Amino acid sequence: MNPIARWKQLSRLKKIFIIILGLVTAYTIIGFVLVPAIIKWGVVRIIEKDYGRKASIEDVAFNPYGLTLRVDGFTILDPDETAFVSFGGLSVDVKVWDSITSMAAVVGEVDLENPLVRITMNEDGGFNFADLIPASNPETNAPEENNEEQEKKPPRFSLDILSVSGGNIVFVDKQKDATHKIIDLFVAVRGLSGLPDDLDNPVEINLEASINGAPLTVEAESLIFDPKLKSSAGISFRDISAAPYKAYIPAIEGRTLVTAKTGVYAAIQYSMEESGAHNLAVRNLKVSDTLLAWEDPFKDPEQPEIRGPYQISLGKFSLGLDVLVKDPAVMDVLVKDADVSLDNLQLFAQNGALKLAGVEHFDVQDANADMAALKASVGAVNTNGGWFAAALEPTKRINITRMIELSAKEAVEEIVAAASDAAPEEVQQDVQMDASQPPAEEVKEGAAAETAVAEASQEPVVEGAPDQTPAEEPAPAPEPVKQGPVWTAELAALNLDDYSFTFKDLSLADPVSLEVAGMSVKVRDFSTTPGAKTGVSFFMNVNERGVISGTGEISLDPIAAEMDVRCQNTGLVFLTPYLQKYVDALLKGADFTLTGKTTFAMQDDVPLATFQGDVMVSGFDFETRKESNLADWDVLSIKGISVQTEPLSASVEEIHLKDLKSWVILEEDGSINYANLMKKPEDVAQEMAAPETEEAQPLELPDIQVKSIVLENGVVYFQDRSIKPHFTTELAALNGTITSVSSNPDAKATIEMTGKLDNHAPLNITGWAKPLTIPPSGKVVFGFKNIEMAPLSPYTAKYIGYRLSKGKLTLAHEYLYEGGLIDGDNLIVIDQLTLGEKVDSPDAIKAPIELALALLKDPQGRIELPVPVSGDPNNPEFKLGKVISKALANVIIKVITSPFAALGALVGGGEELAFLEYQPGSAALSPDDLDKLDKLSKALKERPLLKLDIQGLTNPDADREAITQARYTALLASVKKASMGKAGQETPLDQIQIADEEREEIIWKAYKDADFEKEKTALGLVRKIEVPDMEAMLIKSVTPPDEELVQIAWQRAQAAKDVLLIEKQIDPARVFIVEPPALDGLDDKTSLCRAVFSLK
Repeated sequence: MNPIARWKQLSRLKKIFIIILGLVTAYTIIGFVLVPAIIKWGVVRIIEKDYGRKASIEDVAFNPYGLTLRVDGFTILDPDETAFVSFGGLSVDVKVWDSITSMAAVVGEVDLENPLVRITMNEDGGFNFADLIPASNPETNAPEENNEEQEKKPPRFSLDILSVSGGNIVFVDKQKDATHKIIDLFVAVRGLSGLPDDLDNPVEINLEASINGAPLTVEAESLIFDPKLKSSAGISFRDISAAPYKAYIPAIEGRTLVTAKTGVYAAIQYSMEESGAHNLAVRNLKVSDTLLAWEDPFKDPEQPEIRGPYQISLGKFSLGLDVLVKDPAVMDVLVKDADVSLDNLQLFAQNGALKLAGVEHFDVQDANADMAALKASVGAVNTNGGWFAAALEPTKRINITRMIELSAKEAVEEIVAAASDAAPEEVQQDVQMDASQPPAEEVKEGAAAETAVAEASQEPVVEGAPDQTPAEEPAPAPEPVKQGPVWTAELAALNLDDYSFTFKDLSLADPVSLEVAGMSVKVRDFSTTPGAKTGVSFFMNVNERGVISGTGEISLDPIAAEMDVRCQNTGLVFLTPYLQKYVDALLKGADFTLTGKTTFAMQDDVPLATFQGDVMVSGFDFETRKESNLADWDVLSIKGISVQTEPLSASVEEIHLKDLKSWVILEEDGSINYANLMKKPEDVAQEMAAPETEEAQPLELPDIQVKSIVLENGVVYFQDRSIKPHFTTELAALNGTITSVSSNPDAKATIEMTGKLDNHAPLNITGWAKPLTIPPSGKVVFGFKNIEMAPLSPYTAKYIGYRLSKGKLTLAHEYLYEGGLIDGDNLIVIDQLTLGEKVDSPDAIKAPIELALALLKDPQGRIELPVPVSGDPNNPEFKLGKVISKALANVIIKVITSPFAALGALVGGGEELAFLEYQPGSAALSPDDLDKLDKLSKALKERPLLKLDIQGLTNPDADREAITQARYTALLASVKKASMGKAGQETPLDQIQIADEEREEIIWKAYKDADFEKEKTALGLVRKIEVPDMEAMLIKSVTPPDEELVQIAWQRAQAAKDVLLIEKQIDPARVFIVEPPALDGLDDKTSLCRAVFSLK
């Protein structure tokens, strides 16, 4: 019987049983066998086919009756076949009965074990998962129109627990060569349900992980389906190290981190108002136990106090605030009741041994901000116990700024670049400026112009009227840009107490130290509201004795300030190392005092500032490094100062200098102590040099008025230590006034000065000056006549080695001040100067003094010496000995060292008269040489006692080359001339030209005829060799020997002598030829094509 017939014979009950049994069997086979196989095969196939990635699943188990699913060993590989995504196991347990009874998807547990995600950023900035992201499709991405009622209802879904354990996330940044790891990731989400009975039960979220070795714990609760979305979270992030992130922090990138640890703890609450506003409350956000330490690559063994490791430590930072976000699209955000406090922030060097900066306490109280209303207020800012210790290192860098490798500009550029790269494309396009589009202002101006033209074209035109073409009118001025709303800020009180500041300048040979202690600043009722005034006061101690204080008011709109300031007994001695850059002296004492009132305001964008007050510098003491006196005074007071900037002007009632003492010393080396003080390094000279301009612009001085300058009881001591016995004098009882000093070009300052030389010779100086005009000017006249010079024999014996038998000195000075410098007709006349006995002085000039005097004396026995004088017009009165001796010595030295310059002054010319310049290889005199000989002969006739030596010189290299080249050229020309026949006989050699095509043949002929040994052929004929070789042998044959070079030196000297004796009729007894130097002893001064002269 066939199966169909048997099936028909079965009863209905049996048929139902068999069908159910078959379905159950099929369901079982499909569930336990086919579903796992399909999942395992299908998932792998989809991944490999659609995404081109290799994937694998070790095992899939599915229980169709319990609706549980287990997937083990899932892996997706990167193209380089490293694991991209994997997990050890995934379990899903669906509660079948609960799902049926609640008519919802109810899942008991979803457990993900040992997941791994490996993300890689390549060198080009792309990620290893970029190929898995499908291309954007506008149609598929179009938002679906959902029913609003359905959107408001929570989904009918329930999940008892979602857990992730043993998770690992690895991020490899190939751009920064950094790897970041999140390990031991544990996530538990409990009670996630949208069922009506569970909506009031919060979802519990627990997260634990280790991020780059730092433990992170998050415990949170949230009513995610509640309209207010009430949520709270507690976060603990401990032992955070900055080392893994150093490549992303410009300030520490590239440095060696010693340690960098911190911890963050916070409690956060969030809810949404019925209006849709977001309310965020941060409670007890704390950052504590923070320490950042790093090594600085700079090592300076000479300055061990400024070395790493550097450390930044923070005792505690806390923050509490409420944030209400009403509408983030328009920045309608409220920040309320914000309190910030910071304790024990410190920066150290030497691994904590050296304090650099810090603050014991800083807090901000009751801060509020309304971003929509653009208002911000702070109840108080309090800080105390701050300090800052800065040092300027020998490298000219501040020690603290040296810790940051990138400059501010570089850091900003890096941050902007990073932000631009991370921003969406449309945001980047908004930021970038399109150069092809004009700015908005230009578009507005263009539109306005087009409107004006259109309106003009609509006006009626009258027939027969003159040309009514509208004249071009200037484009209307653009409307002023309306300023949008601005923030207003208020600060009720700022209290800064007990701050200190220490600065050391270690870049100087003698380090400078400035200490400010006990600094306090008080600010009250600060506000940016127009018209609001803020009270400000400050106080500080400077270097122990000094006190600087002030009190007043400031305002921002309009900008204005008014302060009473006082600086009392502030020592200036600490500035000595800075002065020593320019002056080699010590400031041993000086106290600065200032009392006054200063104001500042802005009027029509022009700053207006004023100061009225008095200044005093007392106890001034200035000494040399050897502690010799230079200058001191009791009091320098400047009273009645009044300065303003618009228009710029300054006035002073009186400048009074009392009890001035000045020591002027001519040292043993002949230098003046004051002159030795000034330092003029090249870099300072270059900075002080006036820049060159194409056209000098006139400088207009402001209105400056000084009613009187008073010198009271001044003394100037002078001592000459360069001679023995020392010469000493004293200019005492110096009293004088300078009145009416003004920048007014019509005003003259009158000068009146009295004193006594050696307590009995009266001194009177009168004059006038315009020191503040452009250019400054003034005039002082004084002089001495017929001073006997015999008493000055100690000076002449020391400097020129002779005593004086007789002579008289006359000094006449008429000083004119021009451009701030003294320039005048100063004349020293020495009459009938007669040398006495010769003295053996080690300081005397080692030179023929008689020769110098013979060059200087005119036929009447007078010597006239113009001597430039610079400096204070009082100086020549007490530097008389120096003026005479130094002027005489300098003139003698100049005459002896440059005698031809002295002769040239008589006949026109200078040092160029000391030699004749010849062409290499020649002894012929040029027109310039003949002119020199003419001037020299006139000078010799003016000074009949002088004798002249002539020495011929040779430059072996230049002369030999010139002679050889001339002889070789003549040789070739003579060979060609011989071949030219009769025509050649009439052509001078120097006019014969040799063409390139015939040069080789001529060289060959010259070579064959030359009288030196040549290579022969087997038949005894001259063998033709290469042209360069023939030329070399020919040149060698015409090269002059050393004897000819010495002979040309003799010829040069003789040529000069012949002109002087024959043409100029100089006495032969006064002219001598000196033997030329040997060729093996020539140097840069004697290896020349010259004839040189010397006087006897």
